[in-house]
Amino acid sequence: MNAFSRLAVGAVALSILVSAPCAAGQAASPLALDQSTPHAAWQRFVKGAGGRWRGEAEQASGGLLWARGSGIPWTPGRGNALQGSPAIDALAALASRAEAFARDQKQLLGLAGFDLRFDASHSRSFGSPPFLFVLVFGVEAAGVSVQDARVTFAVENGNLVSFSVDVPRPAPDRLVPVLDGDLARSLASAELGRKYAMKDPEWNGAALAWRRVEGAWHLVREGLVRDLANGETSRVTFSARTGDV
Repeated sequence: MNAFSRLAVGAVALSILVSAPCAAGQAASPLALDQSTPHAAWQRFVKGAGGRWRGEAEQASGGLLWARGSGIPWTPGRGNALQGSPAIDALAALASRAEAFARDQKQLLGLAGFDLRFDASHSRSFGSPPFLFVLVFGVEAAGVSVQDARVTFAVENGNLVSFSVDVPRPAPDRLVPVLDGDLARSLASAELGRKYAMKDPEWNGAALAWRRVEGAWHLVREGLVRDLANGETSRVTFSARTGDV
């Protein structure tokens, strides 16, 4: 890959990474962050990281939305003076670095009450040999996945150069009782029949997840449903407590 191609791939990937997160549905304009912004967790980060950094944070919680800057050496590469060769399984090794970083910067990232789970299926490397890695993490609360939430890190030429947090805050404070999965699916199937005339729906999965709607957390199940009458498949989300679709 020539220099122009490397720059083009890097620019596209990083522009996607630092796009403003939307899951939280912010009502107020985000807080712009630069070297001098009086934000305690941000100041701790930029002083430790060195170089120049900028980003945005939520006004209400102070939790980070995205950041991009000079870079923090994470693995040997053209952008730093670290010695040695990159790990054979570079994505897994960098994912471990990202998890450690998230634990250390939990206040900055606004992840109190949340846990990260590495999403290898959506993480990518670019170039041959790879020079850019995009690491994607799903988010959990109390051991349950949070719908449409993710934390993403970009490592270019061996350095962490940007990261973003797309998580509705604050975290849910506790689990609530839910219906047995089979019973919930049965109730949802009955409602699909009443509302949408769907006969004999066939379910493919219905995993438990958190969903935030109008500022309130709900436990839901989401699965693919095939209408045996016409063969059409739909993605259906329903309440894990009542079965309401």
